[in-house]
Amino acid sequence: MINYNTTLSNKEIDKIETKEETKEIKDNNTLAIMIKGKNETEYKPSESNTWPTGDYKYAGSLCIGNDGREIKESEVISFNNDNHTATITTKDTIYCYLYFVEGEDAVTRILSKSGNTLEAEGDVTERGDVLRRFQGTAEEVQNNYICFGTSITEECTKNTDRYMYRIIGYATEDDDNTNTKYGQLKLIKKEALNKTYLWWVNYDDNIEWPSSLIYANITTDAYLQNEYYVPSGWENKIANHTLLYGDLTISYPDKGTEQLGSEIFKIENGKKASYYFDKSSKEDDGLPRLVVENTIHKGETIYYKEKNEVWTKKLENEKVSLMTVSDYYLSVSKDIICDINSSSKQYPNCLKGWIHLNNNDTAKLSSTAEEPPAVDENIMPRGGYRTVAGAYNSFAVRRNGSLENTAISYEVLSIRPVIYTTENLSLNGSGTIEDPYIIIG
Repeated sequence: MINYNTTLSNKEIDKIETKEETKEIKDNNTLAIMIKGKNETEYKPSESNTWPTGDYKYAGSLCIGNDGREIKESEVISFNNDNHTATITTKDTIYCYLYFVEGEDAVTRILSKSGNTLEAEGDVTERGDVLRRFQGTAEEVQNNYICFGTSITEECTKNTDRYMYRIIGYATEDDDNTNTKYGQLKLIKKEALNKTYLWWVNYDDNIEWPSSLIYANITTDAYLQNEYYVPSGWENKIANHTLLYGDLTISYPDKGTEQLGSEIFKIENGKKASYYFDKSSKEDDGLPRLVVENTIHKGETIYYKEKNEVWTKKLENEKVSLMTVSDYYLSVSKDIICDINSSSKQYPNCLKGWIHLNNNDTAKLSSTAEEPPAVDENIMPRGGYRTVAGAYNSFAVRRNGSLENTAISYEVLSIRPVIYTTENLSLNGSGTIEDPYIIIG
């Protein structure tokens, strides 16, 4: 046991004794090793007086000053895993917990804990995908929670707005087209960022994803360069990914076509042509349409073109985006259509899906006890040019579960960043909200 009743400076510690009760450790302002085995759900004080070895890896520390203030690890502790030493530099009385966890290969871990909440492997192959997804209702899928930004379980569960994510799926093999590697995890932030964002300021402007205000914000200080969400060192756990983008019409009943998630996936990945409208002019021999909705173009005749093209525009080495249409559909079922205009009217079932904002971010479900900044959510693809409104459109996932068009300058909506982790990760935890997966190393 190391007692901090005297000032310590640059003291190297290679043997640390612990007491049996965490409360006793804490109350006596001491330092203790906390360990969590591969098949355990809680940390416990180590029974050994030596640095954990073998499959145990350092996961983080929690240090508290004598005044109750939480102290950043970088301020007082440095570690050397090679010679199993901790160097503590402090002029004050503090107590620290050092956390060590036993890990397991990410895919192996997920497969052992997921039961029947993963989609059938054959469905992944059939649609030409490499991402095997969690699929089902919020009641069914309760084992894909994961922490990002901390490897200390208690810190994650007490700060769900900051650290908690859901696993959309894991990569079953490499895919050179999207720069996806076997074992990478696709994650969506459980709760929305605490500010709403507008796609663009003018719905007459043809502003695509890379030029949108949402993209500009999540790739900088709203998320990717914000240490609150991506602490120092954790950016290295986000993989570079190739991202295609474009416009699509999720369904067009007048042409006898309503598209399932598997077909939309093909559009979003450049495997199938996308049908949509684009703005034109009379000189371009565009098709005329009288705008009848209550917009600034009400009563005007606009001109548009029908398009049927494969997506070819892409962003290389991207680290963050938003949920796609196929992510939303396929999180519920391979046979679901969430479009509000679909004749099947299945969108109430989409509301029940595990990925819907309402099943992840409410005052009851968040550690902050706060509602999301908006109950409707923006996603990444655009809906093209809406001829009945004379406006470029993005998509909104509504509070009722439906997916529908919204003019790019009409609504400020909630957003949830989506990232891919790097491959070769080790995980601990069981994926539940109480014992989420944690990334080790």
